[in-house]
Amino acid sequence: MRKTILFQIAIIVAGFMIVLLVIIEAAISHSSIRLFTEAKEELLGRDMEAISEDVYIRGCVPELMDYCIKHMDEVSSDVTQDPDFREAYKQFFPGLLERYGVEKYDDLSPTDFPAFSPEEQAVYAHLWYNFLTSYISDFQGYYGFSGMAIIDVIGENHSRIFSFGTTETSLDKETLEGVIADENERNGTLGKIVKKEQAEPEFGIAYSGEKGNWLIGYYPVLSETENTRYAVCVATDLKQFNKSLATQLKQILAFGFAVIAVFAGLLIWFLNRKVVRPVTRIQQSVRRYTDDKDTGKIVTDMEKVRMGNEIGMLAGDISHLAEEMERYTQENIDLVAEQERINTEMNLARNIQTSTLPSRFPAFPERREFNLYASMTPAKEVGGDFYDYFLINDEYLALVIADVSGKGIPAALFMMTAKSLIRDQLIAGRDPAAALERVNAQLSEGNTSVMFVTVWLAVVELSTGKGFACNAGHEDPVFKHTGGDFELLQYEHDRFVGPWKKACYHNRPFELHAGDCIFVYTDGVPETRNEDGEMFGEGRLTETLNQHPNAEPEKLIRYVHDVVNHFAGNAEQFDDITMLCFQFYGAQGQKEETN
Repeated sequence: MRKTILFQIAIIVAGFMIVLLVIIEAAISHSSIRLFTEAKEELLGRDMEAISEDVYIRGCVPELMDYCIKHMDEVSSDVTQDPDFREAYKQFFPGLLERYGVEKYDDLSPTDFPAFSPEEQAVYAHLWYNFLTSYISDFQGYYGFSGMAIIDVIGENHSRIFSFGTTETSLDKETLEGVIADENERNGTLGKIVKKEQAEPEFGIAYSGEKGNWLIGYYPVLSETENTRYAVCVATDLKQFNKSLATQLKQILAFGFAVIAVFAGLLIWFLNRKVVRPVTRIQQSVRRYTDDKDTGKIVTDMEKVRMGNEIGMLAGDISHLAEEMERYTQENIDLVAEQERINTEMNLARNIQTSTLPSRFPAFPERREFNLYASMTPAKEVGGDFYDYFLINDEYLALVIADVSGKGIPAALFMMTAKSLIRDQLIAGRDPAAALERVNAQLSEGNTSVMFVTVWLAVVELSTGKGFACNAGHEDPVFKHTGGDFELLQYEHDRFVGPWKKACYHNRPFELHAGDCIFVYTDGVPETRNEDGEMFGEGRLTETLNQHPNAEPEKLIRYVHDVVNHFAGNAEQFDDITMLCFQFYGAQGQKEETN
C-alpha cells in the first residue's frame, strides 16, 4: 500500500509540475517575443524616421529617383574614378566634387534636377546614386540591420528595391527582395504605407525558409508631392533572438526540474511520515479487528495515531465505531434473545388459543338434528378469537363465537377466562342475556387494562328449533331459510363484555326449520384487505355464501376461506379469521341433499 500511494503521489506531483513548467515556458516565450517585438518596433520606428529625413535632405526628390530607376544600369556602375567622368563632373558642377556634393545635395529641389541638361542629369544622377548607396550602407552598419533599402511603393516597380546597403553581414539583393515580397504577400504592409496620410512606420513578419524569420519595417520617404512614392525598408533577423530565448528557456526548465525534484522529494517524505504511515497503521489495525473483534486492542492502536488532522480524527472515529459495534452486537444478542422469548410466548399463546377450541368433527356424530363446523385461522400475531359449542343437556345446544381485544398472551388468557365463564353460566341454566350479564360482571373485576370481548351467543332447543341469541357488540350473523339465500341479519347490538361493572343484555328469540342455516364469524373475515388496501366486506361474504347455499357447513366454511385468501393475495393477514356454521335438520333428523 505504502509504495503504491507514494508512487501515485510522485507521478501526480511530477506531472503537475511538468505541465506547470510547460505553461510557464509558453507564457514566457510568448511574452518575451511580444515585448521584444514591441521594443524593436519602437526603436526601428525612430531610426527609420531619422533615415527618411536624411534621405530627403540629401536630395531624394522623385524626379531624380525616377531618373535613376530608368537608367539603373548606368547610375549603379562605379565610374567615379574614371577621368572622363571626373572631367565631365568638374565641367558641369565646378567645386562640388571636392566638397563631396554636400551643399548642392542639401539645396537640390524638385525644380533643379529637371532644369539640368541630359549630360548634367546623367553625371549628377550617377554621382548621387553612388552617394545614396554608400549612405545606406553606413546607416545599416551603424544600426546593425540585416538589410536596408529604398523601395518603390507605387507604380509598375512596386516593391522593387531602388537602392540597398552592401555591408559584409547584409542580405544580398535577391534575398532581401524575397523577404519583402513574402512579407507583403502575408500582410500587405506596403499598401498601408501608401494609404496613410501621415508619415508613420508599419511593421510585419516575414519568413524566408531556412534563412530565418524577419521583422520588416517600412517608413515613407518625405516628399513635397502629394503621394508617397518611396519608402525606407529595414529587415532585422529574429533568429539570433530566438536562439537566445531558447537558451534562456532551457536554463529555466533545468532549474525548474531541479526545483521539482527537491520539492517532490520533500513532499514524498512528508506524506510518508504524516499520511502513509498513520494510514497503514490504521489499515493493519482494522484488518486485525475484522479477524479477532478485539475492541480493546483496536482502541489502543487508534490512540497511538496522534495526529492533529483528519487522519487523527479518522482514527478516533474508527475507535468510536468499534466501541459502538461492540455495544450494538451485544444489544443485538440481547434483542435476539428477547425475540426468541417473545416467539416462545407467542407459540405458547397460540397453543393456548387453539388447544381450548373444540376441533373434533363431526362434533356430535350421534345427533342427527343438526350439523355444524367451525374453524379459526390465527394471524401472525396471536389474537383472542374463539368459538365454542356444547350440549347444555340433551335438549339444548349452545353456540358461541367471540373476539377478544388485544394481542399476545394477555388476549389469550382473557379469551380462556371468558370462554370458561360463558360455558359455566350456560351450564348453570342461565339464558344468553343473563349469562353475559354475569360474565361481564366477573370480567370487570380487576380489569385494569380495560380489555373486552365481543360475543355472539345462542342457545337452540333441538326438538323445536326455537332459541334465543344475544349479540354483545359482535358482527351481524348471516341467516338462510330453506330454499332461500343467505342474508345479513342486522339489528341493534348490546355492549361488548368485560369493561363494565354492570351492563344489560337482551335475548332475541328465533325459530329454525329443517334446512335453515346460521353462519357467524369474527371481524377478520370482512376486514381482510388485499394488496390495494380494499376490504373484503360483508357484501362479498354474502355473495360468496350464496354461490353454494346448500353446501354442508364444513364445505361452506372451507370455500369461504379459499375465497378470502384469494382476495387477499400477497397481503399480510393481520387478524384471526374465525367462522362457525350451524345447519338445522329438525327433530326427525332428515338431512337434505346438498350441493
